[in-house]
Amino acid sequence: MGPEGREVTADPRLLTIDTQAALAALQEACADRGLRFSILSTQRTCAEQDAIYAQGRTAPGNIVTQARGCVSWHVLSRAIDVQPLRADGTPDSSPEAYRAIADVAKGKTLIADALKKHPETQCIVALWSYSAGVALGGIEQSGKKPGEVKVIAFDESPETQAGIEAGTVQASIVQDQYRIGYEAVRVLASAVRGLEQGGPTGPRMIYLPVHVLRQDNLEDLRAQNRVRRLEGSSTQPAGGRGT
Repeated sequence: MGPEGREVTADPRLLTIDTQAALAALQEACADRGLRFSILSTQRTCAEQDAIYAQGRTAPGNIVTQARGCVSWHVLSRAIDVQPLRADGTPDSSPEAYRAIADVAKGKTLIADALKKHPETQCIVALWSYSAGVALGGIEQSGKKPGEVKVIAFDESPETQAGIEAGTVQASIVQDQYRIGYEAVRVLASAVRGLEQGGPTGPRMIYLPVHVLRQDNLEDLRAQNRVRRLEGSSTQPAGGRGT
């Protein structure tokens, strides 16, 4: 039971349509590899997520999540918790069982399979901040050599920066995340105050600069505080960029 007296739901029909589709694809990909799992939880209320967050902090139990109440993807109906199963249907809680499903869910195995089916592939575009590491893992799993398939990434995650330094990630598009958040709040606040009028043909566009992060400009962008500096990097930051 959840903290509001509601049964904890594992109904996939409560997920968003695109999450349902992703779940179906994961189930199919796992089945092809002899992996099975049951669904433990899908949609949660903010109070239910807060109760889980409290475990290991202010309530008995182990820490199992870093997401408080309403910031969890479960509350947005875009996440599932799973339990790996053995061939006989009994739970398998070993780290290896979870890792096998996670590798499929994160795309490493799917990328490796795609590269084997389409060996002529020359480039992978990794759209999310974590996707560059997943793409590199899939390329390695496929048996291809580093750099044989180019990787173009987004944002500045540690894995992406390490890949650029090593030459396994060719480039990454870095957005000004602070400005994105700032302008969104500014426009909404102006609209509430009646100050945001929009353009002559509808809402006006706000163009924010991006930077193309490459091996030859990585240190320059770090020195300009355009890119987050990783711990242990050789040069010191030039200013006070927040994290």
